[in-house]
Amino acid sequence: MKNTYKLIVMILIGAASPLSFANVQQLEQQEIQILQKFKQQNFYEVNSDIENAVVDIISNDKNSFNYNFPALVKQGYVHVQYSPDKKLKFYSFDVSGGGTMGEWDSYV
Repeated sequence: MKNTYKLIVMILIGAASPLSFANVQQLEQQEIQILQKFKQQNFYEVNSDIENAVVDIISNDKNSFNYNFPALVKQGYVHVQYSPDKKLKFYSFDVSGGGTMGEWDSYV
């Protein structure tokens, strides 16, 4: 599963709508669960598991398009960017084994 570069295009059905309070709470809770599950583990041993957990959220919850996963970004688990027109969202995950060479998986 660790490819040098992987791009998966996820098609969002309909226009992205603003997040409701309930949506934000649900996404925050999922984000906290990921942080708690992996916080005591070596990042380079679990980075692909972190990637899979986040990808599961973004592929199953269209509301995640409007959520930036701030705690995961702060911890360096994911890097999030939008296209200039805000129609595409890019997720990049460090899946390297540490050291001087980096390896990233990216999703759009």
